[in-house]
Amino acid sequence: ILLILIAHHSVACCLVIPMNIFYPDNVYYHEMIVLLQLASFVASMLQQYGYTLNVETQDGLTKMKASVSISFIILIWTRLIRYGWL
Repeated sequence: ILLILIAHHSVACCLVIPMNIFYPDNVYYHEMIVLLQLASFVASMLQQYGYTLNVETQDGLTKMKASVSISFIILIWTRLIRYGWL
């Protein structure tokens, strides 16, 4: 998995650096990058929050369902709907 992560980030750097050099004023490109990073950040934070919840109680389970729903909605918007539009 470490090799996959290294390859993934290497390819990302090889794609992002030329885009930043040749298209510094393209608002759609920058919005796309922000959307990808936003979805990643929100999903990571909600996952960490979910680790703190006790899902054996009704209150904890409700909070977990809410966090998963928020994460899913943001994922659909940033990675499917808006990303596809851009």
